[in-house]
Parts: sequence; structure tokens; C-alpha cells
Amino acid sequence: MKLFYRNAIVLSTLNIAVVLILAGIVFESIKNDKVENILSEKQFEINFKAADFRDLVRSNIEQTKLLSIMPEIQGIVKFTDYGSSGSFQFDEGFWSELLEEKFTEIIKNNPNIHQIQIFSFNGNEIIHIFSENSGLHVEDSNELKHSMSNDVLQKVTKLQNNEVEISSIKLSEVNNKIEVPHKPILEVTTPIFLSNDEQLGYLKITYDMQDFLYELSQSASGKMLTIDNKGYFIDHPDKSKIFGDKLGTGINYFSDQPELKKNLEISDNKFHYDEDEQEYRIWNKISYDKNDTSNYWVVVSVTTEEELFLSVEQLRSDVQLVMIPFLAITIVVTIIISRHMSKPIEVLTEKILKIKKGESGDLINIKGNNEISQLGNAFNKMTKSLSQSQHTLKEYEQAMKSSLADAKKFYNQIDQSTAISKFDINGDLTYVNEKFCKMTKYTKEELMGQNQKILRSGYHDEKFYREMWKTILSGKIWTGNLKNKAKDGSYFWEKKIIIPDENSENEIIGFLAIQIDIQDLMEKNSKDWT
Repeated sequence: MKLFYRNAIVLSTLNIAVVLILAGIVFESIKNDKVENILSEKQFEINFKAADFRDLVRSNIEQTKLLSIMPEIQGIVKFTDYGSSGSFQFDEGFWSELLEEKFTEIIKNNPNIHQIQIFSFNGNEIIHIFSENSGLHVEDSNELKHSMSNDVLQKVTKLQNNEVEISSIKLSEVNNKIEVPHKPILEVTTPIFLSNDEQLGYLKITYDMQDFLYELSQSASGKMLTIDNKGYFIDHPDKSKIFGDKLGTGINYFSDQPELKKNLEISDNKFHYDEDEQEYRIWNKISYDKNDTSNYWVVVSVTTEEELFLSVEQLRSDVQLVMIPFLAITIVVTIIISRHMSKPIEVLTEKILKIKKGESGDLINIKGNNEISQLGNAFNKMTKSLSQSQHTLKEYEQAMKSSLADAKKFYNQIDQSTAISKFDINGDLTYVNEKFCKMTKYTKEELMGQNQKILRSGYHDEKFYREMWKTILSGKIWTGNLKNKAKDGSYFWEKKIIIPDENSENEIIGFLAIQIDIQDLMEKNSKDWT
């Protein structure tokens, strides 16, 4: 094939490749910006929803505390326990009507209250008021049959004044059966105290979480999930998946996404990309029990790549339409340029092939004052210096081989005669040589990944180590004598030199430590001093 055609094909292909690469880079940049913007919006959205969640729980807690000090509640509990006193006769109906009137007003302003229960100090139900479609209903005293379970009673009896016990979000039950349709609820219990700190009983308010969870699940894209600390769904777009433990389905998010449970132990708020399912997940953990951080809920935003890139696909089509005429113009220009360049390049190619065969000495003559002629002149200069360069290169290669051999020999000598270790900025060992293992009496496998603290003998105080770390973290070399403890419990002295290791940006990424056994020297000095 003639050089002209070959150059035309090569240059056209090259230009097409460059255009495609540039288009790909532009598209990828736009796509990444789009993904970053959407994920930032999702991060803000999940944080905002988590803040709403915390505010709701906090509001329910404060509301429950406030209601516990209402005179109406304290009065009915007190007189239920003590009954009639002297000329005063306790009228239960009066107090019930008073409470009903009061709670009617409260529930108008707080429609998420599902039911209110008042218990005696022993956990027996005194008052049960619940919300119905027709309004409030006060359970007749003869029909009261609820009492606190032993485990709940044990928890609330430990509560001090102004403290609360919060349940996890669960399904409402009627007569020990899950209510249908399902209604997620949250229970807040607080003790009822008089002003003289006399405890009378307990107030439990059950809050209807259904409307809040619905609002929480609303999102412009993707789906919002709510799970408990065991991985069971509290809310999911597919309602057949909620409360898998209570409804018997066993559906559990931690089982499908075990890495989420691991990440929740590390961070309360994080982003994760699942390559297998091509999903972006952002979550926020909401702890609701200050005495037990293992009790929490998690709000999770799940967005698929397909949803993220939906708006980007139209851009891809637009870029393709622009590329077609641009590529056609590029090919035509390439053919014209190739025709002009082909002849001098053929001459140059012929001479290069001669050089390839070892025929270096034949110069070329290309007239003109353009880039091709300059290339020809450069080729002539290259030809003249090629022989000398080849000779110099051989000498340099020989010198490099000799230097590398000397350096390797020197390193081996150092490695065999001196204890050497490396550790990261946390103090965890990342390398040890045989001499170091022999000095500490640990194996290499036992030491790797361990923190250097396992060698501390207790001889040096914390101030000593803080000064050492302060020196090396500032980028300075530290030298000192250390008394350490070997695996078998024996002690040994070493002179230690710690050299910070920095990357190209002058950031400390670890440390190289050289340890010299000075046990004999320290023992001799001790004897001489004695």
C-alpha cells in the first residue's frame, strides 16, 4: 500500500479516535458532574429527613413529659390509688370527662397521638383513651384489661423524673393481635411525679407514625427506605416487605446488604456504591436511646444508575449528532494533508529503514523551510550522533548495572545486620525483617498489622512516647534508647532511629525504624555505675 493511502487511513483513524476520546471525556465529565450533583442533593435530602425524624421523636418526648405533669393526670392517678379521703369523694367519671375534654383539645393540635394510657405504680392500667374516626374514646374502667409487661415495667421503674422510655417503631396491636390495616406506632413512656418527687404511676402515649413515614418515603427520584437496628423494614415502597419479623416473611435488609450493617458500625452517615446491583445508597442513622446506642433507625436513599443517568442519555444523543459532520470534515482535511506530506515522508521512511538495518551514515536532502524539512535536518543530526549515542548508552548501562549491584549488596548487608521495621501513622507495623523478629522473639506473621504498643515494657511513661510521636509527626528524625518487652516476657534495650517517610506532596505516610541492640552496653553501663 502506498504511503499516501496508508497515511490517510492512519491519520483519519487517529483523528476519529481523538474526536471520540474527547467526546467521551466531555460526556464522562458531564456525567460525573451530574452524578455528583444528584448525590449531593440526595445527601442533603437524607440529612434533612433524618433531622425531621429526630425532631419528631424529640417533640414526642417533650410532649409526653409535658402531659405527665398535667394536674388532671396527676389527680386521677392519685385519687385512683388513695380513693376517697374524709369528706372528699373521688368521682372517677368527673376526672374521666375532664381528661377527655383536655385530650380532645390536645389531639386536635397533635393528630399523630393514637392513644394515651395511664398506669399505676404497679403497672395496672387506670385510664385508656384512644383516637377513633368518630373522635376520642375513653375505655370504661370495667373494661380496662391492659397492664405493663414485666420487662417494660422493669425498664420504666428505673426512670427518674423527666426521663422517658422509647420503644422501637412497631405495629399496633388490638387484643394482642396485629391491627389490620397495619399501623406503625411509637410508644413513649414517662413516670408521673408530684412536685414533692413522689412517684404516682406512668404515662404512655402511643404515636401514629404512618403519616410521617409516608412523608419520609417521598422523594423526587429513587426510593426511601426505613429500617430498624436489626435490619427489618419499617417502611418500604413494597408494603409486603415491612416488619418481616412480626409478619412472618423474614425479609431483612441486612441479609441482602451485609456491608450496610458493617458500615453502620463505622459511620452514622455515609455513601456507598454497590457495583453488583449498580445502586447508590446514602444513609443516616438515628439513635433514639441515649442509654443504648445499639437502638437506632436508619433512613436509606437508594438510587439506581439508570435513574441517575436518565437525563444524561439525551445529551449522549446530541453529542453523537454533532460528531457525524465534524468527523466527515476531519477525514477530508486529513486526506489533503496526507497527500502533501506523503512524498518527503516516504524518503524519510526509506532512510529510517536503512538505519534500522545498521546503515547509519546516509544523509537525506529535503528542500523547503517547513516542518518536514526541519524534520529532515533533525534526522541528519540524529544520524551523525547515533553512533556516539549508542556507545554512550552501553557505557551508561554498564555503570547502572554496577551501581545497582552495589546498592543491592549494601541493602542486604544492612538488612542482615540491623533490625529494621516500618510502621504507619497509627503505629501499626507494615514491615519487619528477620533481625527484628529475632530481637523481639515474635514471628513475622505475629507482628504484621500489630501496633508497636505490644512491645512496650512499661519502663517509659506516656510523656516519653508523646514527645517521640510529636517529633516524628513533625517530619524530624527521632533517636533514643528504648527498653522493650519481647514475646517471652524478657526485656531488651535498643537504640532506635525513626525516619519519617513522605510522599511526593510532603505528606507523612509512614516511618522507617532502625533498631540496634544495646542490651550488652546497657548492662555494662549499669555494672560500671554500680
